[in-house]
Amino acid sequence: MNEGQDLIVKAKLQGLALQCLSVWGELVRGGCSYEDLKQALVDRFSDKLPDQCYYMRLQDAAQGRDESAEEIADWCWKLCQLTVRKVQDQEAQRIIIEKAEGRLLAAYIYGLRGIVRQQVQFQMPSTMQ
Repeated sequence: MNEGQDLIVKAKLQGLALQCLSVWGELVRGGCSYEDLKQALVDRFSDKLPDQCYYMRLQDAAQGRDESAEEIADWCWKLCQLTVRKVQDQEAQRIIIEKAEGRLLAAYIYGLRGIVRQQVQFQMPSTMQ
């Protein structure tokens, strides 16, 4: 790792990130490594909502008046990705992903409006494709 990377990052920070850096005294001093700076910024600005929040947002997803079926599908997919936790065991990860795909399909179907929802329900799809 390039030793000057932390200085470059500090020089390029703007807005709230720059304000946070000025409050974090130990990160402003020259002894801070790039990895320490990166971890502090990730910890501060990463999404920290509990998983249950994403489950509820996914369940409540609904197609807006001017929103296409593809747009609600994309929104549901993004929310669903936030509900998938990562594990080391490949078999357990496969099961987690399968369950998430089931949640995604249900949320999508019930989030559709009007005749499109009825048509999709009558087809009884087993995947988003």
